Amino acid sequence: MFQLDEGKKREIDELIDAPKQPCKAVSLYKVMPEEAERIREITGIDVVDYVHIIDKDGVNHVIGKHGEGKERKGVEPITKEDFYLIPQIVGNADEIMKGGVNDKGLKVIKYKKRINGDVYYLEEIRYGKKKLALVTFYKSRASSVGRNVRYEPTGATSETLYSQTPLKENIPDGAGEVKENLGEEPDVGFQKRDEKIMKRFWKIIKTFLSNLK
Repeated sequence: MFQLDEGKKREIDELIDAPKQPCKAVSLYKVMPEEAERIREITGIDVVDYVHIIDKDGVNHVIGKHGEGKERKGVEPITKEDFYLIPQIVGNADEIMKGGVNDKGLKVIKYKKRINGDVYYLEEIRYGKKKLALVTFYKSRASSVGRNVRYEPTGATSETLYSQTPLKENIPDGAGEVKENLGEEPDVGFQKRDEKIMKRFWKIIKTFLSNLK
């Protein structure tokens, strides 16, 4: 169910290998009922009858920002083979989270899966077309403790596919550098967060000083 056949892999290869071809999309699979229910419970978003897709814009972003040759400390490059694992990453996510709103004004769903490190996959919700489309895709490098973790999609059951227990152990070195804000560079996301914290801090100080008068 969650493994792509050879024909679908060839479609993905064509999407990756021809960066200048006209916009094209590959439909991966239709959201399953159990998956839709889990997403609704966690995010409040109804994705019944939606289809997971990847398109040229999403693939170009991932390859250009997070592909081979784009290595950074604590972050592993995304390879062609990683794209083949998208159905397992999404359908068997260890965590599903609200991903905020992207620059198109579309809500985003964020998935996290541990595969020799932490893999993050983000999709935008295209309501009218009932599509869940790739926004960005990146992965952190496993620590020495977590390097022996193996991903075994075969033999998965409905119970294991939808385990909702987040994996918190073995946080990889450099995990703080992984992008958490819809694919922005990590220092940008943290800078915005710190600015908000400082504004709140000074507001509290001003209120306190005014009460002393």
